[in-house]
Amino acid sequence: ESASSNMVAETVLVSDTGIGETLTQSALDLVGGVAIAQWSDALGEGDPRLASLSDIRITVADLEGDALRYFDGANIVVDVTAAGHGWFVDATPADSAEYSLRLDRNVIVADSASAAFGRMDLLTVMTHELGHAIGFVDNEPGHAVMDEDLEAGVRYLLDKVGFDADPDRPISDAALIQLAAKAARLESA
Repeated sequence: ESASSNMVAETVLVSDTGIGETLTQSALDLVGGVAIAQWSDALGEGDPRLASLSDIRITVADLEGDALRYFDGANIVVDVTAAGHGWFVDATPADSAEYSLRLDRNVIVADSASAAFGRMDLLTVMTHELGHAIGFVDNEPGHAVMDEDLEAGVRYLLDKVGFDADPDRPISDAALIQLAAKAARLESA
C-alpha cells in the first residue's frame, strides 16, 4: 500500500446529486465502530494489529470525482455523497438483511426493493479502510472486503482470519502466537 490511496466507485455518475443518504460524522463514527468490531472478531481480540486502530482519525469531507474515501496512513476521509451515489448507512449491519442476493461466499447484493439498492455501502468502505490501517492491501487474496473498487448496492463480507478461517488459507504468525498462548493457558489450567 502506498502512503496514500483512494477507494473508488466502480461507476461514475454524470451528476453528483446522488440518491440516498449524505454522510454525517455521527453515522460515520457508528459504522466505524461496527467495522472495528468486525475486524476484532475476525482477527481475535488479542491480535496486535488491532492496536493501530486507536490512532486512526476518521472524518467526512467532499472528495473529488469517483473517490469514496482517502487514506494516508493516519487519516481516513470519507466522501460526503459517496461519489454522488449516496450512502447506505445500515441500521442493522450485523444481519445484512438488505442484501438478499449472493454473488459468492463474501459478496452480497441488494435487490431493487432494498434501501441499499443503488447506494454505496458504508460498512464495506469502513471495513476496507480499517483493513488498510491494520496492514492489509488492496485486492488482498482471500479478502473480498479489500477489493479496491466498489459497485453501488454491493456489500463485501469479512471472514474470520487465521486459525478459525478457511483451512486452505495460510495461518498468520499472529494467529499461531494466539493459538500457542491459548494452548499454554489450557495446559496450565
